Amino acid sequence: MFGIRAVLLLSLVTNVFVNGYQDEGKLDGELEVLLKRLQERLKDEERGYELQDLFERRIGMGISGISVDPDVVEKYVAFKKNNPATYKWITLKIDQSRKLIVIDKTDIRRGRDENEAQFNEMKSQLTSEPRYILFLFQFMKNGEGRDAIALIGWIPDSTRSKLKLLYSMSVEAIIEKCEGINFTFEVDDETDLDYKTILAKIARNKPNTGQS
Repeated sequence: MFGIRAVLLLSLVTNVFVNGYQDEGKLDGELEVLLKRLQERLKDEERGYELQDLFERRIGMGISGISVDPDVVEKYVAFKKNNPATYKWITLKIDQSRKLIVIDKTDIRRGRDENEAQFNEMKSQLTSEPRYILFLFQFMKNGEGRDAIALIGWIPDSTRSKLKLLYSMSVEAIIEKCEGINFTFEVDDETDLDYKTILAKIARNKPNTGQS
C-alpha cells in the first residue's frame, strides 16, 4: 500500500514545487485532479487488499466455502499407493451442516481383471443424490499397464439447482487437497456414467486433459 501512496504523493509534491509558483490557477486545477486520482487509486488498492485477505482465508477451501475433511486426505493417500490392499474407489459427499466434504463409501481393490465389475458395483450404490467418485482405472495401453486416478462428479440433472452449484463449485477443494488426480469428469446422466465410455476418454487423452 505504501508504494502507490508514495508515488502519487511524490507526483503531487513535485507538481507543487515545479508549477506552484508559476500559475496559481493552474496549480489549483492540477491539485484537484491529483487528489481525485489519489483517492481513486487508494480505494482500488484497499479493495485489492480485501480480496487478498479473502483469498488467504479461503486457502484449502473451495470457492463455495466447503473444505475437505482430513479423513478424506488420509484415505486418499492410502488410495494412491500401488498396493493391492488399498482402495479401488472412494465416494465422497458434502456434509452441508459441517461445510465439509466427507467419506461416503469405499471398496478395496480386487485385481485388474475386475475393474469394470468394481466400477459397476460402485455405480449401483449411487442414488439420485450427488457424489464425488475417486476411481483407480487400471488398463493396458501400447502393451503397458497404466494406472489413472479419476475424479468424477456425479451430479444428476435432477439435482436441485442450489445443490448442483454447490457440488460444482466445491470440486476444486478436492483437487487442491488430493494431489495426483489425473483426470476430472462431471456426469449428470446415468448413461454417461459408464466404465467403457470413461475409460476410452482416459486412454486417448493425456493426464489432466480428460475433462468432459
